[in-house]
Amino acid sequence: MFTDMVGYSALSEKNEAQALQLLEEHRRLIRPFFPRHNGREIKTLGDSFLVEFASALEAVRCAFDIQQSLYELNFGRPAESKVLLRIGVHLGDVIHRENDVYGDAVNVASRIEPLAMTGGVCVTVQVYDQIKNKFEFPLLSLGRKDLKNLAEKVEIYQLVLPWQSDTKGERKMDSQRIAVMPLLNISPEPNDEYFADGLTEELIMKLSRLPGLKVIARTSIMNYKHQQKRIRDIANELEVSSIIEGSVRKAGDRMRVTLQLIDPATEEHLWSSNYDRDLGDVFAIQTEIADKVAEALALREFTRRTQEHTPDVLAYTMFLRANHLLHEPWSMPNFKEALALFSQAIERDTRFARAYAGIARAWFFLGTSGYENFSMINEKGKPAAEKAIELAPYEAEAHIAMSMIYLAQDKFELVISEAKKALQFNPNLAEAYQTLGIAQESLEGPAAAIKSFETSLELDPFSLGTIADLVVAYQALGRTAHALELLQKTARVHPTSPEPQLGLARYYMWNQDYLKAQEHLDRYMELGDNRPEIKMSGASLQGTLYAFRGKRREAEELVDYLSGLDKESAGLQGMLPILAVLGKFDEAFECLMRLADIGAWWIGIKYLPHYAPLREDPRFKEFCKKVGIPPS
Repeated sequence: MFTDMVGYSALSEKNEAQALQLLEEHRRLIRPFFPRHNGREIKTLGDSFLVEFASALEAVRCAFDIQQSLYELNFGRPAESKVLLRIGVHLGDVIHRENDVYGDAVNVASRIEPLAMTGGVCVTVQVYDQIKNKFEFPLLSLGRKDLKNLAEKVEIYQLVLPWQSDTKGERKMDSQRIAVMPLLNISPEPNDEYFADGLTEELIMKLSRLPGLKVIARTSIMNYKHQQKRIRDIANELEVSSIIEGSVRKAGDRMRVTLQLIDPATEEHLWSSNYDRDLGDVFAIQTEIADKVAEALALREFTRRTQEHTPDVLAYTMFLRANHLLHEPWSMPNFKEALALFSQAIERDTRFARAYAGIARAWFFLGTSGYENFSMINEKGKPAAEKAIELAPYEAEAHIAMSMIYLAQDKFELVISEAKKALQFNPNLAEAYQTLGIAQESLEGPAAAIKSFETSLELDPFSLGTIADLVVAYQALGRTAHALELLQKTARVHPTSPEPQLGLARYYMWNQDYLKAQEHLDRYMELGDNRPEIKMSGASLQGTLYAFRGKRREAEELVDYLSGLDKESAGLQGMLPILAVLGKFDEAFECLMRLADIGAWWIGIKYLPHYAPLREDPRFKEFCKKVGIPPS
């Protein structure tokens, strides 16, 4: 535990005698608390204490008692006479030498203490893991923080003290984090909602290029569509310090866009603007808005580089509609319609790079979801991605599309290269960090990928795909508590979405709690009963659970069903885990090698426990060599 007096240095300069008196009072007041909680005072460092405890829980209880005592002491005192502390608690190994302690754990404790509010307590995730459900008062995550001289970010929690209950949920926000709320469609034609959603995404993309700004991704923003939530609550959930909201009215070839930039803490409007323009002016409006945001947030002025890769307004509206469909709940009709619209946009303007990138992404989604054979990603998606880069080599969308194509080809070094290029042109592209993480996990393992996945999640906190990737990485590293916490939070945020239930079912199957796994699988199937890809993935997980529970006949019936699917990649992906658990290793390797041929294998093969017998088989090294990953 590291404690530090607030304002001591400033008081020393102003009134040294009073500062010394307050310092002595502070030492006399808090020293008796250490032995009460089995703590050992290591040393004092000016106005700070370093204390070692036998357990994390004892340390946090001691911190709480100290702050409660000081809160009561300070009540009614003048500001200059108050004894105010910040306290940081960390759990880790230390080296004892000559009645002192050394090591990274000491450094971490001292560096998280300044993150606590005045009169507050901050703890690291290591402490949180030890005391959750054992301590009476809640702990609020402040997110992952950079600490001096540490290579990786550390997740920090704030102890919510009873007398601070009015500030519960209030966080010290990053002043450069901003969210663009879904623009309200007030057009006379309800079907023009795609235009409002499309303009929302375009503003997000435009603002993402502002140097120094961190912009929340579209996936997370759209969770607030049609929700009646206070701006302050949304800001706390997304950890942003500014919010843009507004509306769009489209009528014929005219549009009206109304926007305001809001400070959630005060709900003050930092600026507001109305735009009555022709549709052809949409790009100029986007640039003007970006400049206004930069000015309001005191950022460097937006670098004006043209992004309107088509002068054809109809082609652009087709592009917006197609992009909207890619973000709707996944379905074959949505993806197919998006492809048709992207193609129509290109027919109108053969140099529309972003539409080519859209085609590549649509084929990637069709192949990975099992709606089309995986080979179509390379056959149809790759030429479109190549054309996008040829037309717009400085466009992030073109490079992220190409990185997805390389991912489907198991060309992981090229995936990393293209994802990094995308991030050069748009450092807020959550999708690029996710793709980068997948490639890093494939080549170097989950520890190398964690940072990329977590960065992606910071930019897109409700992305179901990134959450699924991060959960696998956490579990592969033995961080099961983090995995479960993330899945449970996701299920609370998406109560009617089937995907979190699938994640929970896999989690419990991984941890051999087959009854709970079945409960969540049943809920997954119930929530997604109208989606064919859920029937396929549900059949695979159900067959695997049957195999684990010794129901061989039922498991083999589902293998027969999956082998009969007309999409080869979907069938192979579904059969593989069932065959592995049934012990049919020859058939399992036939599946695995064919998945390697077409690029449709999943990284979970390296980590999930039920694939362990396959990993011990000499044929697994052949598979790894084939797809270009290390065998261990």
